[in-house]
Amino acid sequence: VMGVWWWNNKLDTEVYLNFAAENGINEIYFCSSEFGEETSLFINSANKLGIDVYYLQGEYEWLDDSSSLIRKIENYREYQQAYPNSKFSGIHLATSKSGL
Repeated sequence: VMGVWWWNNKLDTEVYLNFAAENGINEIYFCSSEFGEETSLFINSANKLGIDVYYLQGEYEWLDDSSSLIRKIENYREYQQAYPNSKFSGIHLATSKSGL
């Protein structure tokens, strides 16, 4: 498995996805605050190139208060139901806090 984190969904998707596929990337960890048609198109384009797309989120504040994490997971679930033909492959969560 070779993956990359993808934050900027304003990039030229076709160019960057082709570059990723040509260089052996088969997983993208996609960070976005909103889901919709653009996300669906991105996932479909990546999947056609053999790349799985995972929802990426991470905040160290979740260690003290998980309410924003719960909202993000609810949004993820809503997207998965609304776009059954272009689902995320899963969730990639990252969090850390100094001194733990």
